[in-house]
Amino acid sequence: MEGRVFEVHFKRRGRKRSDEDNAGSGIVEASGYELPHDRRGRVSLTTVEIRFPMYVQHDLRNLEELENWVRLVINRLLEVYRYVTEDFHVNIIPKQELPRYKVGTIREDGTIEHSESNILNFGGPGAWLRSPQTVAISDKAEQLLREGTELSTLPEVLYVNAKREEFFENYRIAVVETETAFEALVDKVVARHYRRQGLSKAQVDNKLKAGLQGLINDHLPRCCRAPFANTSEHTTWDSNLYQLRNDVVHNGAPVNANQARKALDAAEQAIQWIKTNYV
Repeated sequence: MEGRVFEVHFKRRGRKRSDEDNAGSGIVEASGYELPHDRRGRVSLTTVEIRFPMYVQHDLRNLEELENWVRLVINRLLEVYRYVTEDFHVNIIPKQELPRYKVGTIREDGTIEHSESNILNFGGPGAWLRSPQTVAISDKAEQLLREGTELSTLPEVLYVNAKREEFFENYRIAVVETETAFEALVDKVVARHYRRQGLSKAQVDNKLKAGLQGLINDHLPRCCRAPFANTSEHTTWDSNLYQLRNDVVHNGAPVNANQARKALDAAEQAIQWIKTNYV
């Protein structure tokens, strides 16, 4: 995988009551049985041993590199399994859900050092826990609740959805959601501009038929203090998000973590530009 060699050993076994302490509630001891779509392994599970012939210095930075490789290999195995079995339920395991696992490192003298690892535990709880906070409901939230406003199609909600998908490492969906959020904002800004000018709903809808590039080149300049096209925000959006989104939608292109992060950043800059320059 990406030039690195590894080998994997699989072993299928049923759950036992003694597993309760390690896996939490819901464990069922049912020898010889399977539970379909049992993502949490409540009845049975597959244990996987992955062996890497690679040299790793024993410090946190290199240990994190090793653990990231473990996760990449696990997800590669799941990806291939999903394809060959056509099992729609199987998906990748995001970093935030990766359970504690055992690592055995072979020292140079041939002895093995065993340890338990969890990539979220670097630095101890003090590095990622924080004090609870209580915040009063805002005027905006109160208004939305009172009026029963539908939120699912708002650009802000679509962008939050994209951030969620990126957090859970669903990178292709994150890119599509991100571009959808940007295009929804463009539609919203253009429509609001022409409604202010007194155009009817039919006339506004007709303006929106210009397509995304037409809206950016011909209509956004009428809504904003300056043209969006050819700004640094526009160039970054086009190269890091728009072209990638088209490649995903039309060619089924894969998306990695770095590409997804750049796509979200590009959208955030473009969205902020429009909000800042909209009049």
